[in-house]
Amino acid sequence: MSKEREYNDSKRIQSFIRSLMVGQFKSTVICGTCSKVSVCFDPYMLISLPIPTNKDLNFYFVPSLLSKGALKLSMDYNSATTLRGISKEFAKVYNDNYYREIREGIREGVHPEKLLFLTLDSEKFIILNILEPEDKIAAVNPKDILFFLQIPTVKKEETLLLCEF
Repeated sequence: MSKEREYNDSKRIQSFIRSLMVGQFKSTVICGTCSKVSVCFDPYMLISLPIPTNKDLNFYFVPSLLSKGALKLSMDYNSATTLRGISKEFAKVYNDNYYREIREGIREGVHPEKLLFLTLDSEKFIILNILEPEDKIAAVNPKDILFFLQIPTVKKEETLLLCEF
């Protein structure tokens, strides 16, 4: 029935735009009581889809070697970008820029899996959220301050010293 209607409509009006913008949604509903299947086709003329736009993300990176100080950075992102995605991109740029210092042990390299993401209230400077790597950056309130904290790598002998009394 649906194919018949679509075929008849397409014979009347044929165009490149119509072939791209016109179609039908198929929905199938199964009754939980009697298991009757109902199939419905709803025509559409266009579908609204969000267009990702790139924005600047401002954040602070706090290295595990605090003597190096925090860095304020800005990177492009779109609404679908996750913290994991931006942290991988940031780690690559950081490690490339500080390659010599990392190799000489002056700085520690950045590993995306060893970053802690949190937001601070821009007025009260209190921690609002500890974020997960899968969280989308678009979910972060633009008024809040985003921090990437590098979790230090602890050597086995340092761990033992921390446990001594």
